[in-house]
Amino acid sequence: MFGLFKKKKAENTSDYLSDVALLKQIFSAMGSNFAKFHQQLEAGLIVGSKKRDTPVPGYVSFAYNTDVLNRFEDKKGRNLAIRGIKVFEATANAYVEIQINVGYGIVMGFFPKLHPLTSPVLDNVQVDRFTIHYPGEDNFNPAKALLSKEDAQLINPSDVYELELNGKKYYHLADLENGDGDFVGIDDQKNLYRITHDPFEITVVNGSLAEILGKQ
Repeated sequence: MFGLFKKKKAENTSDYLSDVALLKQIFSAMGSNFAKFHQQLEAGLIVGSKKRDTPVPGYVSFAYNTDVLNRFEDKKGRNLAIRGIKVFEATANAYVEIQINVGYGIVMGFFPKLHPLTSPVLDNVQVDRFTIHYPGEDNFNPAKALLSKEDAQLINPSDVYELELNGKKYYHLADLENGDGDFVGIDDQKNLYRITHDPFEITVVNGSLAEILGKQ
């Protein structure tokens, strides 16, 4: 998941220490359920940050310390959007709502919802009305209906998406561990497939998902 992000040094970084300080303050105020995010920041996960115009204007993304990333990454962790956090903005003299994105147990980035966040007051945050959302999981329920209860528990909902190959619809269920983009898929008839990138092959496989993943 994080192969593109594992960097010892960041390029084109903004003042990432301020970004880290803000996030640490927020997660500290959110309580023990979010302690793992505070811990990864304390451990030096983030080594740089960059403001982008995608996926939304003002989005702050991060470069990571590889060793710390490997310690905290959770391959079964769901994608989270933490909304409703408010940070006092000195320039605007008002509270600005931000959203923090988390993926696979790692803090991925954040962005202000309506007003630029240029001068945040670190010790003036409001977290009493935050909400948790699970973006990008629209395909999980139809795919889950094709699996046994046991196999469904093996799937990270954030990994499931629909795709079309050779004119047929499949659901991507889980990547194989070879790192080549190969994965296990399923069709609407509940057939499981091993789908490889190079060479491109779609092969029906027998057995449960647990058995297939155990044969990697």
